Amino acid sequence: MRQRVEEKRREVAEAIDDAVAASDAGLLVLAGEVQARARVRRALHARTASVVVETDAGGRAAGSDEQALAEAVADRGACPWQPRADRGRGPL
Repeated sequence: MRQRVEEKRREVAEAIDDAVAASDAGLLVLAGEVQARARVRRALHARTASVVVETDAGGRAAGSDEQALAEAVADRGACPWQPRADRGRGPL
């Protein structure tokens, strides 16, 4: 079980690395459970990790406050979007 979790974490980190590299993103916001964020962040390539901002606001779980996430990102001066109530909660 633990090996599968590690493999999945590496897959997620690789997909994030690829997306950040392809888009030349200057900001990657990690939201969600603290330990999960830390594990994903440690698995990221150095270039990707250099643009990460972690936040306790928001997340994808039921009951998460998307507005709080937008405000947390905006507080860092990098929020090009506003949350939409009708937006789905699929993969970002």
